[in-house]
Parts: sequence; structure tokens; C-alpha cells
Amino acid sequence: MAAREHNDIEIIDDEEDPGAIVSFPFDAAIAARFGEAFPRAHWSNQLSAWRLPGTTATLRAARWIERELPSAFILADERGRDSFSFEPIVSSYLEAASEMVVRTPFSRTVVDEFPISTKTI
Repeated sequence: MAAREHNDIEIIDDEEDPGAIVSFPFDAAIAARFGEAFPRAHWSNQLSAWRLPGTTATLRAARWIERELPSAFILADERGRDSFSFEPIVSSYLEAASEMVVRTPFSRTVVDEFPISTKTI
């Protein structure tokens, strides 16, 4: 079984039929482009990968990945970095103890001007 990998991208020869099994991190736009480039490809729930038929499928998939994915994953890398690179929230109103404690300051003026009604409707 020949295999090629690029980060989380994998192309392996299909052992059941002539073709390739292609997997890459999920991105709706990339999956749509893959489907457009390979209309005969179909998703395998069992393998959690695309099954691409044909004797040259491994080569075609490798060429597509080299052409399409580097530019597509540039934005994905930036999105991933953004989700982990942030400044911690420093506030006198938040306290991390065994539970999250949130203190909510209020303005006496606001409370006096907008009293909470105890009537039920």
C-alpha cells in the first residue's frame, strides 16, 4: 500500500478497487472543490475519507492536493492560530476559583430610575 502524507492529508491506494482513498481536514469549501474536480469520487463513512476510482487516481489526487490545498490551508492555519492566540481576560469582575465567579457591578442611579416590577402578567 503506497501512501503519501502532508500534515493531515493522506492518499493511499484503494485495496478493494482500482483507485485511491483521499483524506484531508474537513473544510466545506475544500470538500466542494474536491467534488467538482472529481465528480466520480464518493464519501465513505466507513473510512471517513473520499474514495476516488480509477487506475491513475492516486496521481490525480496528489496533483490536485499540490495545486489546491496549500493556498486553502493558509487561511485555515490563520483561523486556527487566531483561536489559540488571545490575551487572557483580566477583570476585577471575574474570578477563577473552583467555579467561575462573576461579579456584576450596578449603578445605583440606574436601579433607582428603572425599578424592577414585581407584578406578574
